[in-house]
Amino acid sequence: MKYKLRFWLTLLFVLVILTAIGVLSVKLVSSLATTIEISSSNRVAEQARALADQLQPSFDRIAFDPDEQAIVEQFAKGFDDDVWVYSGAGGLRFTIQRFTSPRLTLDDALDAALKGESYRMADISGPAPLVIASAPVMKDGKVAGAVVVANNGAGSRAVIDETRSQLGIAFLLALLVAGLLGFAFSEGIAWQVRNLKRGSLAMADGDFDLRLKGFFPDEIGELVRSFNVMAEKMGNVFRALKAQQQEMATVVETMGEGLVALRGDGSLRLANSAAYDIIGPSLWALSSKPIEEAFEGNNLVGPIKEALECKQLKQTIEIGDKVVLMNATPNAAPNATPSAAPKAAPNTAPSVAGSTTPSTTPSTTPNASVDGERPCDGAVLIFTDVTRQTKLERAQRDFISNASHELRTPTSALKGFLELLSEGAGDDEAIRERFFNTMEMEINRLERLVDELFTLSQLDSEQIYLKLARCQAGEILHNVATIAGRIAEGTDIEVKTKVDPFAPLIWCDRDRIVQVLLGFVDNAIKHSAKGSEVVLFARKEPSGVRVGVSDSGEGIPPGEVNKIFERFYRLTAKSDTEKRGAGLGLSIAKEIVEAHGSSIRVESLPNEGSTFSFVLRPAEETA
Repeated sequence: MKYKLRFWLTLLFVLVILTAIGVLSVKLVSSLATTIEISSSNRVAEQARALADQLQPSFDRIAFDPDEQAIVEQFAKGFDDDVWVYSGAGGLRFTIQRFTSPRLTLDDALDAALKGESYRMADISGPAPLVIASAPVMKDGKVAGAVVVANNGAGSRAVIDETRSQLGIAFLLALLVAGLLGFAFSEGIAWQVRNLKRGSLAMADGDFDLRLKGFFPDEIGELVRSFNVMAEKMGNVFRALKAQQQEMATVVETMGEGLVALRGDGSLRLANSAAYDIIGPSLWALSSKPIEEAFEGNNLVGPIKEALECKQLKQTIEIGDKVVLMNATPNAAPNATPSAAPKAAPNTAPSVAGSTTPSTTPSTTPNASVDGERPCDGAVLIFTDVTRQTKLERAQRDFISNASHELRTPTSALKGFLELLSEGAGDDEAIRERFFNTMEMEINRLERLVDELFTLSQLDSEQIYLKLARCQAGEILHNVATIAGRIAEGTDIEVKTKVDPFAPLIWCDRDRIVQVLLGFVDNAIKHSAKGSEVVLFARKEPSGVRVGVSDSGEGIPPGEVNKIFERFYRLTAKSDTEKRGAGLGLSIAKEIVEAHGSSIRVESLPNEGSTFSFVLRPAEETA
């Protein structure tokens, strides 16, 4: 009897346990299914709303253009959803259907969206799992169309099935664990399962700070502890990834070099602001056109194609009026072995920072693919604008040649005159006087060149210090005119001054201003016709006193006005006999005037003369 009672007690307890486990299982599965259905329907509804917002700006077009199609295809691929896009009249404009049944009925979703309402429906537990949502596309407050998104719910159904399978195992184990301890532990396990569910849902919502408590030293307790470790690590990883992503985005966007990332098919993956500034409108076209069309007539087509063929490049390219150094590194193809990584060629040109002249010969290194046939998965291109460096190097080379010539000419002339004088030519007073005058002019020419070189050296080493003082503009102009008169001797050019009597005292470094004005006058005399006038003027203006030099000579070609202040730059000679300076005078003048807090204004028309002027502050403002 006692065994029978034990049997019935055991059976009763087992039935209680089975009933409790059964009810718990049904409740858990039902709650999980409901939660998943709600979560799935909300997720798909948010996706439908987001897609409708993306399509809204261009939805009033008649045709469904490639940009819209690309948006829909990228959306469908990213979320593994099926998508239907309808016009305001209910006509189907575009669809992507890969997962759901071809006989799927969308009438309710479409009708709701065309009425301006959102629609969502989820059935995960049924024989054919399905999640549908729709959203209207609004235009000027009216329904312009509709977007319907559907998901076959396979992932959600798998979660439910897995949960049911796990609960079945727990159910079988409960049969073996009869007794009060079994009941207590079964209840504890159920609590832990609910706790894990709560933690899983919290992690699904992005909360990685939740930590679960485990009360049993068993597998469930280990699972809870593993869950906590996983939540902590995932939280750290997500935070690190987010910080790294923000850091990389900041670094890429603030790079001085242009960065362009291309996919394997040549389409644009990423480009920073510097790249758009360097390459220009062609890069914008690459977003929607092939390389050949986007860079038509451009020198970039060949090098980019080589980079996409798994070659590492370092090449100098001319893009319009810019000289650009391009470094191209191919991306390793998926599953690429270490041997597929690109290696630097032994004869690659040095980087811009470590070279004086960018290489004009492309350096390429083939990058072996994983299987010998598959191309690389795109390439990363770095563009460095070396226009200024190239121009400076070219100008410096020209300067060395020109300076050598400028120094050789007067020294050769002086040597020749001295030889003639030593041979008796100086016995004739007229010849001797002419020789001395010519020798003085050559010496003055040498002196100006040396002064320019010395001033340039001071500017480069930032050793120019202005000796500011109150000065009279008229006195400075008259002094310059006196010196300029000697420069103009033999040219039949008259140097005049025109001073505003109401011009106040000015605050400046007198010697430096004289140097600037003499440079202006010298250029004016060189480029003026015989019998013309060169005028030094000073007039009062609201901001101070404008001083400058005006002539009626040949003027400056429009295309060269912005270049004349560059170091070593010289205007194109009109003839082989035309005398030109070293190309430093205007560059030095610009820096001296800017050191006075002003800037040089150039007014010039071809064959009508030029005017160079700048404003100096009145002495009263600086008192």
